[in-house]
Amino acid sequence: MIASDTVETQNYSGVGIVTDTAFTRPTIWTKQTSDLIIDGEKVSKERDYLEPQIYPNTNIIASVGSTDTKMYVKDPYLFSRIDDLGQTLNDIIIVGLGTTAVTEVIKTVTYQGDYGLVIGIGTSATGINTTSPMLEIDLIPHPNIYSTSPNNSQVSKPGISTGDYYVLENTILGSGVTSIVDDVSNVVAIGNSFIDNVYYASKVTSIGSSSIRVSVNVDSLNGINTSTLPTDLERFGNYTWGSIDISSRSTTDSRAFEFYNQNGLVGIETSAHVSRILQMRLAY
Repeated sequence: MIASDTVETQNYSGVGIVTDTAFTRPTIWTKQTSDLIIDGEKVSKERDYLEPQIYPNTNIIASVGSTDTKMYVKDPYLFSRIDDLGQTLNDIIIVGLGTTAVTEVIKTVTYQGDYGLVIGIGTSATGINTTSPMLEIDLIPHPNIYSTSPNNSQVSKPGISTGDYYVLENTILGSGVTSIVDDVSNVVAIGNSFIDNVYYASKVTSIGSSSIRVSVNVDSLNGINTSTLPTDLERFGNYTWGSIDISSRSTTDSRAFEFYNQNGLVGIETSAHVSRILQMRLAY
């Protein structure tokens, strides 16, 4: 079959040949399920042109200045952990949404980041370097990417460090919280559902071989009662985090991109969009 409406066959000169072009005959089609050798040429069963083109993509979770060399994003795991293209092939494009689109291409970037489960939530009346309260979030990597001896597609512990931004979602307590850095005037993001939000890691403590505790400052603990957390659940939510080293960006063509932090996780989706320029591999 050489097209959707054309079939190529061997030459035939036997009984049944007619000159009537309107005369039709039945054809049986079977999907090719193995590689074949036809007329001395290898015919692969793969049909790359039928495969979807998937480009790893995410959104920023903190504003990016025109001179910044690091960009925080929701989840860059697909960018490098799955098909491992190597730095020279990791080029990205950033598109800032708005009445006028702002774009920037950055070549040969590198990524950090992982995702996993929230296994504990605590509170404190006093935060880190602030008089405001804080949440203490215990995190472990997702089982899909965890290993005690990780390869390039795995991690042994969440990689969040002090000063990083990360995302909590699918949590089960609270009714919206505003996350801050060190003062109520220095807002990270305003959440509107449970404690789902973007947070700034004011302190990170190792609490086990595979888990960490991340302390994050908030403006208030109203509506957050950790004593009501069920004791029979393995997780109380999910986390994602990621950063992209953009120190290779052009000094003449760099742009600024704003993070819209006023509407919880919805604000992430309306903030600048980051996509890898090269699509995902079709075969592994």
